Amino acid sequence: MEEFVAKLKALAGPNSLVQAVGIGKGKEDLTVVVIHPTKTNPVSTSRYEIPSGKAWSELSTEEIIKFVNGYFRLSKAQADELFWEAVWPRLLAKGWHSEKPDKGVYELRQRLVFMIPGV
Repeated sequence: MEEFVAKLKALAGPNSLVQAVGIGKGKEDLTVVVIHPTKTNPVSTSRYEIPSGKAWSELSTEEIIKFVNGYFRLSKAQADELFWEAVWPRLLAKGWHSEKPDKGVYELRQRLVFMIPGV
């Protein structure tokens, strides 16, 4: 997820990403690259229940930022749920869309290209 967001930020630019998702204010700003090592992070997952399914959509912007910045160790499935249930709906609401590239452009199946508004 971290790699995806970094590539998305590089492609769309930090301002577009911050405006689309509504995250980028204060100390936990996605416009800067900050890596929080999870093993030395003072926040414990035992004090915070990691959502699943539709519960991801109920997260506040601040909670999403904590997950994206690595405050909690997420499995690949949990990171996917975070994106599809919490982040992607916010991007859609701001005019983003996804497209499947033409065959032959990418050999990997189920690849999507995420497009900023106006593209």
